[in-house]
Amino acid sequence: MTGTIKLAGAQWTWVGTSFAESAGIYKTLGVEAMDLIAMPGAALTADGLTADPQGQAKMVKDLDIELVNLIVLLGEGFADRALNSTDESVRQQNRDRIARIVDFCAEAGLQSLTLLPGVEHEGMSREDAQSIAAEELHAADEIASAAGIAMVFEPHRESVLERPDETIKFMEQNSDLKICIDYAHCVSIGHKEDELHALLLYAGHVHLRQGANEKIQARWDE
Repeated sequence: MTGTIKLAGAQWTWVGTSFAESAGIYKTLGVEAMDLIAMPGAALTADGLTADPQGQAKMVKDLDIELVNLIVLLGEGFADRALNSTDESVRQQNRDRIARIVDFCAEAGLQSLTLLPGVEHEGMSREDAQSIAAEELHAADEIASAAGIAMVFEPHRESVLERPDETIKFMEQNSDLKICIDYAHCVSIGHKEDELHALLLYAGHVHLRQGANEKIQARWDE
């Protein structure tokens, strides 16, 4: 069985451009869809989306380009407001924030949401940290699905799921979830592409870029 993959451009590629300018560049290049990012310092942030999802959606609704995916960092860094926080109150706050972010996605016409799985915690085994991540990812998936938004998560370097072997095991145990796969994260910490191909079975979104050992973004000659 074969299928097709829709190509979308990352809005944040064109540093310093507006949403409309990024959309215009991609359409000129023949790319008819675009992904968005919400992170500290960007035009969209988790705080802003949580505070006013409908108002923030107005910023991106009329760009004359299909919007596909939003990747969001919930806090100021990977550890801040981590999805698998050891603090139950933070985890509940994250669920509330995700619900508001999903409202933004639905209002803006986005099709999917990418979250990060969380981090390793001092005094807790990596397996237990992954178990909390699984619980919170399933909760987020339920929230998103109720609004017609697909939820995927990105196993990334410095996360509780950064190695391909542990991510494959995690997905075998949580096969109802989907991942945003980005080979560069694993390649940059020394893994080979052949170790990653098995993860394609679980892919719901794909990030394409060049990576090399110790470089998460690399030029062709590197």
